[in-house]
Order: sequence, then structure tokens, then C-alpha cells
Amino acid sequence: MASVRGIFRWNQVTDEQLSGTWPKITGVAGTPFGYYGGGNSPARSTMDRVDFSNDSVKALVKGPLTAAKYGMGASANFDYGWWAGGVSISGIERLDFSNDSAATVYRSKLPRSYYYLTATSNLDYGWYAGGTPGNTSIDRVDFSNDTATPSVRGNLFDTKYHVAAAGTPSYGWVFGGTPQNSKVSRIDYSNDNVVASPRGDLLSAVTQHAGTGNTEYAYVAGGNQPSTSSRIQRIEYANDTSQAIARGNLSSARYACQGASGNNSYGWIGGGIPQGSRVDRIDFSNDTGTASIRGNLSVTRYYVAGTSPAGDGRRSGPVPPAPEPYYGVKTVGYWGGGNPADLGIASSIDRLNFTNDTANAVYKANLEQPRLRSVGHSSQTHGYYATGRDNTGTDISTVSRISLVNDTVTALVRGPVTQARDAAGGVSNPSYGYTALGWTGAVSTTVDRIDFSNDTATALPRGNASPGVYGVTGVGNASYGYFGGGFNAPSTTTHIKRTDYSNDSSTSIRLNLSQGRLYLASTGNNNYGYFGGGQGPAIVTTVDRIDYASDTGTTPTKGPLAGPVYLLTATGDNDYGYFSGGLQLPEGGSQIQRIDFSNDTATAVYKGNLTRERDGAGAHSAGANGQDT
Repeated sequence: MASVRGIFRWNQVTDEQLSGTWPKITGVAGTPFGYYGGGNSPARSTMDRVDFSNDSVKALVKGPLTAAKYGMGASANFDYGWWAGGVSISGIERLDFSNDSAATVYRSKLPRSYYYLTATSNLDYGWYAGGTPGNTSIDRVDFSNDTATPSVRGNLFDTKYHVAAAGTPSYGWVFGGTPQNSKVSRIDYSNDNVVASPRGDLLSAVTQHAGTGNTEYAYVAGGNQPSTSSRIQRIEYANDTSQAIARGNLSSARYACQGASGNNSYGWIGGGIPQGSRVDRIDFSNDTGTASIRGNLSVTRYYVAGTSPAGDGRRSGPVPPAPEPYYGVKTVGYWGGGNPADLGIASSIDRLNFTNDTANAVYKANLEQPRLRSVGHSSQTHGYYATGRDNTGTDISTVSRISLVNDTVTALVRGPVTQARDAAGGVSNPSYGYTALGWTGAVSTTVDRIDFSNDTATALPRGNASPGVYGVTGVGNASYGYFGGGFNAPSTTTHIKRTDYSNDSSTSIRLNLSQGRLYLASTGNNNYGYFGGGQGPAIVTTVDRIDYASDTGTTPTKGPLAGPVYLLTATGDNDYGYFSGGLQLPEGGSQIQRIDFSNDTATAVYKGNLTRERDGAGAHSAGANGQDT
């Protein structure tokens, strides 16, 4: 067996990659293939292999199994695949992926005979669940000792068969089944001798369906929902108490299509009734489209069992070295939503590469709804857009989240904050995002704190920031957050209020801008914060700088910006600040201006452009606010 690191939680992988302690493995982790064993029409012993890198050709015949069988469950690690159970059979047989033309080898048998079961796995164990007759137990195969009888662990919370499953290295999710139901069970691999916990439901009762997924999402495809369906449903692992959402469709409606395999980018669904040899591919980065038809299986199969060394959150191909997440996360900035010059409020998100900032920003994904004057936050792995105003003029309380490592996927709803509001200010550190002040029909003094580790919960109200203002902006470092400027009738304010992250029950006036203004923008590094542009009443180019080590008195002026602008937004990294969009005289703008923090008395320099004119966008970067230190 290959050397592995044992059971781990996926967020531990992210933490270790970001901290530089994840091992720099350069070898191949598994093989880029999916395997489909057995099946009916009639009962088959052969096995098909789909080459993920060349999936438009017909699958190659491999194996075979020791006997013709169908209705099995299949699991895998990087080296082997295990097929277990089946109609009137309890045996477990193993395929060696490095020698997959050889017949599978009998290893052991399940504690009882059952079929129409499912399986999920990590690198060390395979969990087999469901099945008929009358099975609720979960059996675990120890891959390092697979000639032993699997140990009976916990149970599903109800009896069902014709189930499907997907998982990560820490958990397995079991979906639907017969009797036809919409229930989802989650197996905690670190505590697997208890009853699996119920999670959020599927959109409808489903049976005889397929399950696949990657590190963030599970996909439930086809089956009877309740009639034969092509629908694909998606479950977000980080928010699995919520109901599944509808995504795209398979190329055609089918059931008895439990054969599925995948990697972190795609899922392949093979066989079923009808279209018994068809293979559909789901693109996880564009999962609202119709799955594409690829090369067929070698023969017609239904009730086939599929698995892959790259499935269940495992990676195939070279494991990335530690520096990759830094490049992919901390050297880019995002601008989302806003009002693009008479085109209505936008939902699109642009990304600027700071290492090539003369090039234009590129479109990446969409917010889940249009947002104007939202607040941008960032953790080390996700970006957030809080509050704002929608196309109907209604203030928003929800929070929209994108993945920084998979930023082509439509944002998901998180939160909410305690108040629907518009024109608030925001600042964040690696653990929390603070949304403060704004307009709720009157000026607000509320400060809400979003916990990035529990971002489906309602934000926690902290100390009020009095007096209330709107059109305010936020910036900070690892210790403090600052909210500057804004308007409270009859005038703009110069006040900058400070929140101490170690005691965030109060937010009080700390110092002043050089002049009062609203709809300004701010960004900074761990030493300084910069406030640029705004209106008060003239539209200005002024840039003010806070020295966090000496944050009293009046801020000195720096810069200025290259042109007067308000309703702009800003983000950056440890070296530069990027002020973008807004209403730039004489008209709306898409231009990006850059301040060099090491030479901040110089006039800002125009760099690339956003994909469209945007005023009142939300902006964020994992490199801003001293996070890139």
C-alpha cells in the first residue's frame, strides 16, 4: 500500500498549504481514470475504464471481476479499487490500478449479503452503506487489512437501497434511495460508530441515481425524481444543512445510473436505463449547463458501480506545492456588482492580477443577485459581498461568498447580517469581516461581525459606532479596523472610528480625515491605511494616510489620485493599492488607479481597466489589510 497521511479534514489541507507546511509531493497521486465494474443487461463481469484525459473515445475493457454481478458499491484509494456486495453476493474484490488488465482478487466479504448499496472512501478506509434486504448498517473496509471482515460501524438513520454517495477525506454523504426519499445522511469518518447525521434535503425524492463530487460540492444526477429525470442537484459541503440547489441536466433522462466516477474538476456518469452505454460529463466549474456526451462504455450497463483513484475529494496528478495558493489568492483583487453606467445594477465579478496590472481585469463569475454599494470582505480562502441594494431599490441583508481557489463558480448566499442596509463600510482580517454603519432608511450605527469559519450563521452585532453615517469606507491591519468619512445630514464627516479586534464591543472616534467626504474608498497594508477620492461637496483626488502606529490627530495627505472620483472602491496587497471604477469626471469610469505604498507622495498611476464601468462595486483581496505579510 502507498504511504498516506491518514484521515485529515480538508480545511487542514488549506491551512497547511497557506502556511507552507503541506508537503511538496511531486509524484503522481493516483491515475486519471474512472472504473465501471459489473452491471446488468445481462449481468456482467467485465470492467470499463474511462480515461479522463481522453474521454471522447470508447472506454477500454479491464479486469474482469471474479463473477458477473450488479448492484454493488465501489470505493478506492490511489492504488486500488474495491467492489463489494451485489445481488445474492457478499464478496469484496480488489482491482490493482497499476495492473488493471488483470482480474480482480477476492479479499473478504461483507458481514451480510446485500445489494443496491453505495460506498464512499478516503485513503485509508471504504464505507459501504444502504442496500437491500433491509440494511441500515454502515460497514467499513480497512484498506491496509482488507482480508479481514469489514467492521460494522454506525447506521444510516433510515432503511434504504438504490442509494448514491459522495465524499471528502473527512465525511461521506449518502443521498435519497428506495423507499423513494429526499433525505441526506452524513457519515463522520472520525466518529463513524454512531448514527449518520441528517443534513439538508434534496429538492425532491430520488432513487436509482448517481452521486459524484469534488472537494466542495456533491452532485446528485438522474434517477427517478420521482419520475425518470435528467436533473442535477448540488449540495455544498460547507453548508450541508441547507437544501440542495438545482444546477444543469444530464444529456437525457435516465435511472439505474449509479455508475459514477470523477476528479476535482469533472464527474462522469456512465450507463443506466435508457442510454445504457452513454457517458455524460458534468463540468463542476460550469455546472448550470447540460452535461456533455463523451465516449461510450464498451457495452450497455445499468446498476453498474463506479469509482476512481481521483474521487471523493482526492486529487489526481501532481499534488501542488505550497506556494501555489499564495499566487492564486493573495496577488489578485476582485470587484463585484455596482452600477455600470445606465445598464442597471450588475452581478458580475472582475478579477485583476496584481502581478500584471497593466492588463485589463477579466470577468470570472457572478454574484447570486445584483448588488450596488455592497461591502467587500476577504478571508484567506473566500471573498464576501455583504449588504447593498438590489435592482428594485431594496436594501439587502444577505452575504454573497465566492471561492478564491475556484472563482469561476457563481457566488453562494451566506449570512445574513443583522440589518439590511446600503452604503455601509467594511473591513476584515483572516478570521472575521466587519460590516458597519450605512443607510437603513435612516443612518445606522450598527457594527456586525461575520465569522468566516461559520459564515452561514447570522452575523454577530458588536459595539455600535456612533454617530451613524452612510457612504463610509473601511480599512485596517491585523489588530484594528477603521471606518472613515461618510454623511449624516446636513454634512459629511471627517471622523475615523476604530474597532479593536481584541475587544470589539465598542467602536469610537479615533482621528480625522483632512476633509469631510462620502463615497470614498480605502485600502492598505499592515502599517498604513489610505483613503482616496470621494465627494464633499466637490469631487476630489485627495488621498489621506493613517499611520497605524500613531493613529491620532488628522491624517496627512498623500498622492493624489490621478483624477477626481467618487463611488469608487479599492483593494490591494502589501505593496500597492488599487482604486477602481466609480463616477470619474466627466463621466462614469472603468479605470484602475494604483498607489505605490513605498512612494505614496506620487500621483496615482492609471493601470488596466475593469471589464465595464462600475460605481458602487464591492472590492476585496486576501492580500489587503495586512493579510499579505
